[in-house]
Amino acid sequence: MKGKRFSNKNAKRHTLGAVSTGSISFSLPKARKIKPTYTIRPPASEAPWSNEIFNTYSPLIGEDNLGRFTISLLASAKEKGTYQSYSSNFNRFVEFCSEENPPAHPLQATVGTICRYIGWQGLRGTVGADNLQPYLSAINRVYKDHGLDPVAQGDLVDEVIKGLQGVQTPLVEKNKRVALPAQAAYKCFEQAEKILELMKLGEANLQTFTLFRNCLATVVSYQWFNRSDTTHSLQTADLTVDSLSVLDPQIRLFPRSLKGKKRTQVAAIRDICIPVDAAPRLAALLTFYSVTKQAIVKAACASPSLYMWAVPGDAPSKWTSDIQNFWMESALKRVGVTPPEGHSYTSHSLRSGATSAANAIGVPKQQIKYLGHWSRTSDVLDGSYIDPTFRPSAEAHFFFGWLLGGDPGQSSLPTS
Repeated sequence: MKGKRFSNKNAKRHTLGAVSTGSISFSLPKARKIKPTYTIRPPASEAPWSNEIFNTYSPLIGEDNLGRFTISLLASAKEKGTYQSYSSNFNRFVEFCSEENPPAHPLQATVGTICRYIGWQGLRGTVGADNLQPYLSAINRVYKDHGLDPVAQGDLVDEVIKGLQGVQTPLVEKNKRVALPAQAAYKCFEQAEKILELMKLGEANLQTFTLFRNCLATVVSYQWFNRSDTTHSLQTADLTVDSLSVLDPQIRLFPRSLKGKKRTQVAAIRDICIPVDAAPRLAALLTFYSVTKQAIVKAACASPSLYMWAVPGDAPSKWTSDIQNFWMESALKRVGVTPPEGHSYTSHSLRSGATSAANAIGVPKQQIKYLGHWSRTSDVLDGSYIDPTFRPSAEAHFFFGWLLGGDPGQSSLPTS
């Protein structure tokens, strides 16, 4: 292999001795003062079976302080909500095992046991065949953490699930999710502008401001192709508008919460920016929201919230994806938009609708993936998000035309 070779001669000048490992000797580096860059905080989560994880891995990793710390990392590798989900789903398997005759040991299952468990779930009728994977993943996770081979997988398990899919019928048909058209999102945008004008005339009360929030949060999710948690977890400083004195001012969204990347270092997460001159009306709404929220909080004698979308009386720590559904439903009801018969709009509709609208006017998929934080190599856009029947519209150009170059973007439609 070409390149510089390690010099033993140079190493000797910086070592106190050497360690021999047979035919190879390594020089010991001279002790030096270390200046840490990072510190350790208490873990935000811990597996409910952390004691079992310690018992499983301590013979391999060790029981000294370093070994215990290292094993604690294994026991906190998942988010709190993930562990809660694993625990709840595994408890369903424990329930099944207790009903077997004779009772089965939850940690001594075979592939046959798992197949019977799938059948048991099917007869209970509380979980759809398409939704069984989290229950099987919970079993495999618990098994791995106990030093056991995962058992809830394989061809036989897959075949039983396919069989259940073929015979399981819902008692009540659920509404199908449908992508939200750009025209509907634009109505929410216009409504936000109308409410802004009302508040400027003196109607800046909490009720009016909350409706303004609902409309604007819906628009932001659409404009940035956001997942629900990306929008509702935004902190106050995560969505800002640059001063016009800045060269090429931007609207900057910092996606603090991203699927699969919640433990990514903050410095490694990029802002997703839209030039202010491409979205001047959105910039005006966001600026007004920021200033008016401070006045609303002060008038309510409430403490300022860390979260951007929280108004007095909210409990953002308890927010789930349902909160985005609530905001969107409120906004759509205000503008008189309803989904087609037998269908529903959910937070997924915002992401899929924006993706479909941008695709319809010719925005390259790589740009959509970048803005929506999809992997460059992912094919999920075509499989789960883009509706190829979406037609180009002036409203789609309003939101995403700036990505095409030369498109007027938000100046392409008149103000409300």
